[in-house]
Amino acid sequence: MAELDAPIKDVTVYSDRALITRRGTLHLEAGEHELRINNLPQFIRDSLRAAGQGPEGTRILNIDVTTAFYSRPPEEELLNLQNALEQLQQNQQLLQTRQETLNDRRQWLRALGEQSHDFAKGLAQGHMKPDDCATFFSFMANQALQDAEA
Repeated sequence: MAELDAPIKDVTVYSDRALITRRGTLHLEAGEHELRINNLPQFIRDSLRAAGQGPEGTRILNIDVTTAFYSRPPEEELLNLQNALEQLQQNQQLLQTRQETLNDRRQWLRALGEQSHDFAKGLAQGHMKPDDCATFFSFMANQALQDAEA
């Protein structure tokens, strides 16, 4: 049995109903064939119509609607997908927040780095010790390294 993918191509809404047109293309060899179109709404049994084109003599012999039962309801899969989407959105928000935090921290480190000339003055005037400068620059280097790894 051949499966035909027939997505919705046109919708016309009337006051008491709607006309939904699906189209699909399938090339078949000469002979009798059964086609299946999956995932149609369950309430179309009385209104299903079909048409086709082919060489002269091509015709549709029968249209039959059957209900397929799934071992696992599609709603469960939909729920799983929605939960996964929510988790991905939360992860995306966390990553955006982390990126903003890193950007703020880098700006702060740059501002501290721009104050390094004050360290030179402090050393020259005896207000600071070389160990103070070494500790500061070690801290700056470690923070920059952590930012690069994040």
